[in-house]
Formats: sequence, structure tokens, C-alpha cells
Amino acid sequence: MICIYNSPEGVGKDLSHAYFPQAAFDEVVEKNGWYFGKRGDGYVALYSQKPATWQPDQAGVMNDLVVPGRQNSWICETGSRKEWGSFEEFVEKIAGSKVACNGLDVTYHSSASGTIEFG
Repeated sequence: MICIYNSPEGVGKDLSHAYFPQAAFDEVVEKNGWYFGKRGDGYVALYSQKPATWQPDQAGVMNDLVVPGRQNSWICETGSRKEWGSFEEFVEKIAGSKVACNGLDVTYHSSASGTIEFG
């Protein structure tokens, strides 16, 4: 999935965010601009075009990745042990994939799905 956030001035907040509750996963890894989560034999990878930071909710729980600004692109890829092998293999393959962002145009070279473009 590629999601492009492009909010006009005066509409919404001056940020984009992704709900990524650390406590919901057995393991969370950050590598090469990607955020990875493992739960059982299921995997998720989330990429932000611009650097994201963890932001706690009101109870202090790390649930959100936040990026300041009105434009950002997010990429999400999911999988499982059956498709990718170990979680470590999933992390290495996705973290090593090529992502190109040119303004609001995004190209992602997925190991599983081939080249995906959106803009």
C-alpha cells in the first residue's frame, strides 16, 4: 500500500501519523527508514518518506509514528513466515528494497509484488 498525505493549509493538523502500537507486537524493529512489527507468524513493514518519531498517547504508550508537515508518503507491506521465512529475513529484504520519492510521486520496488508506483 502506498498512501500519500497532501493536506491543504488550514485543513486538519500540520502532521501525518501512522498508528503502530508497539505493545501489540511481539517484536518491533527500525531499519533504513522502515518500521517493522511481528506478531506470531505475521509481519508488517511501514515506511515514511520523511523521518518519523514515536509519540506516546496520553497514557504514555507508544502508539503513533508522527511526521510534521502537510505532505508525506507512507508505504506498508505485510506478510507472514510462510511467505517470507523468518522475521529477520522479512526485515532484511524490505529494508534493502529501493524506494524513490519525487515530490508526491512514489516508486517502491517490492520483493514480493514487483515495482509499485503511485502519485
